[in-house]
Amino acid sequence: MCAKFITLFLYVLHCSAWTCFPVVNVLCAQPEPMKVIVCQITEKEPKDYPENPDFLARHQLYGTFHHDAVRITQHSDAPEVVDFQITAASRYQGMCGTVSVSNVNLSEWAPTVPLHLRGKSDYLTQVCLHNQMYSRLQVCYRKGEFAVGNNKEGNVLTRVEIAKNCLGWEKWEIVLYASVLNSKDDKIVYRGWFDFPMEIFKAIFEKRNTPLKFNDLEKGTIEWMEALPLKIVPMQHLRTVVGVEKTSPVKALNSTLYPKSGERFRKWGNIITPDTGRIRSMQDFLTDNTRFAKFTGIGMYSRSTPQRCELGRFASVAGNQVTVRKITSTNARKEEGLEIELVFSRANGGEKTRLVVGGFDPKALPTLPDSKANDGWQMPMGIGNHSFWQLAADLQKHSSLHSAYYAMLLDKDGNWLSSHEIGIDGPLIYRDLAQPDKKLHLWLLSYERHALVGHYVIEY
Repeated sequence: MCAKFITLFLYVLHCSAWTCFPVVNVLCAQPEPMKVIVCQITEKEPKDYPENPDFLARHQLYGTFHHDAVRITQHSDAPEVVDFQITAASRYQGMCGTVSVSNVNLSEWAPTVPLHLRGKSDYLTQVCLHNQMYSRLQVCYRKGEFAVGNNKEGNVLTRVEIAKNCLGWEKWEIVLYASVLNSKDDKIVYRGWFDFPMEIFKAIFEKRNTPLKFNDLEKGTIEWMEALPLKIVPMQHLRTVVGVEKTSPVKALNSTLYPKSGERFRKWGNIITPDTGRIRSMQDFLTDNTRFAKFTGIGMYSRSTPQRCELGRFASVAGNQVTVRKITSTNARKEEGLEIELVFSRANGGEKTRLVVGGFDPKALPTLPDSKANDGWQMPMGIGNHSFWQLAADLQKHSSLHSAYYAMLLDKDGNWLSSHEIGIDGPLIYRDLAQPDKKLHLWLLSYERHALVGHYVIEY
């Protein structure tokens, strides 16, 4: 029985006498009501968003289902945990219903300074938060991880994906996939945009990064990355080099073109220059004239506002050499892994740009043929990042609090460079199909992963 007050009558027999304790009124704690915030969804018709890459691989029912709001319920006992309810637009409620994803722990969505870096370097903290704040994180919930009604939409949905896009904390997306008749594949059937409530995200960030306060961060930390001052990155706080580093020849395969599948197929139309009708190899991208459709607004690509790049920095690998180091992370687990460093130079042999990728276990990477390169391990530039796309279970399993991962562009002296300005989103890596324990393939993802702009075979 539960009541506001429970009366306890306690009588204790002690020796031959009765000792009577007073009646005690105990207040039964009442749970605080859950906080509910409703965020309006924005949808875009094809005429309003012609650059939408969904259109090249959309489901035949794309445009059939419509949702008007995301109802976010914050748990009172764990404010970082929320329930998402994606509600159907009123006039379409017979066609579609509410799509629910419950008990979502948003801690891993918040930009996080790994525990082993806290108090070590203010600059590393800035670099870490910069890249995580403005990296896409799209999390996939498969059948059994979401609930949906018994309607036309519910009968075809195969997965629900919720994304924090790379335009800031509050810019989020809903992406729904549906099964394809007589096929094991599924395709995008719906996309909507909404603004996530900042008060919730700020609170999660501050709990995750105690004692940092969101409003106390320097302006450069919550604006685009070009505002961050260029300083030498203290790599010793990230890892310890074990043994002797290995320098060996690297095989550059930039005279070929990447496989146009998956995201690269959908985003082919967002390449502005070079002219897609004349692209013959990845080397065609490696000039400062390359332009891509810019990601802007609520999270839409625009060819009318091209994104400038500095891909001429990667015209060649200096000395055709790669340096591979065995490292131990400074995290509590002292994880062992690899660090790869490639030094690039412009066509005239000038201006050196260093790519350093480390804190990963090569044995954990997929083994693939080059034709399946787009299935490789794809990671953003930064420190402690999650991948661009994650299964929900994997997101919680691999916490950014303990992540050993890092990837950065540096100048010849070791100063941090803005990968956003330069036009590199991150590395794509997998093990060689013929010699998986000897060779790695490292590709360069362009701005917004529109293209692959480099392919290097590395012995490790």
